[in-house]
Amino acid sequence: ANRPKLNLNLTRDKSIDKEVKYIDDKELDGYRYTHPYMYKRLLTDDVIELFDIGFDKETNCITMPVHDLDGKTVFIQRRSVNGKYHHYDRGVDKTNYVYGAYECIKYHKNSGSVVICESILNALTFWTVDIPAVALMGLGGGNQYNILKKLPFKSYIIAMDPDIRGDKGRDNLIQKLKNSKILYDF
Repeated sequence: ANRPKLNLNLTRDKSIDKEVKYIDDKELDGYRYTHPYMYKRLLTDDVIELFDIGFDKETNCITMPVHDLDGKTVFIQRRSVNGKYHHYDRGVDKTNYVYGAYECIKYHKNSGSVVICESILNALTFWTVDIPAVALMGLGGGNQYNILKKLPFKSYIIAMDPDIRGDKGRDNLIQKLKNSKILYDF
């Protein structure tokens, strides 16, 4: 029997040179609703507005637009209001972006330090008390370390989750940023 060859992309090319399809305001308009879960997570109306947090009625998820350093929306992270389910758009490499980096530059450029979190909701919680924070949307990787090195902040406060995975993420941050930024462990 002649079977066709199966070509697998085992290298999982994650090049950031791929063309980015930006999400426009028209699509975001469809999510500009509030949901009680936002307030359960202690988000304020100011933070909801600043980060354009919304609600997708179809998937029953909070929507959190992720921006590049120019402020263009590159993808939307969705988080279920019923469980700890996170969804990223197909084909998106989240490690090419740092959530909140654009907002930190725009609103806190003169701040000496920024908090680094794993999750977007943790970063947003810092913003509710006017502390600039970014999220790696996981443990970090890809181009995220280069982005963090280039941001105009002198130091970072590492506030990863207090678990084994968070410890690994913290160790990675310390290793990758140790010669370029002053780091504090929260």
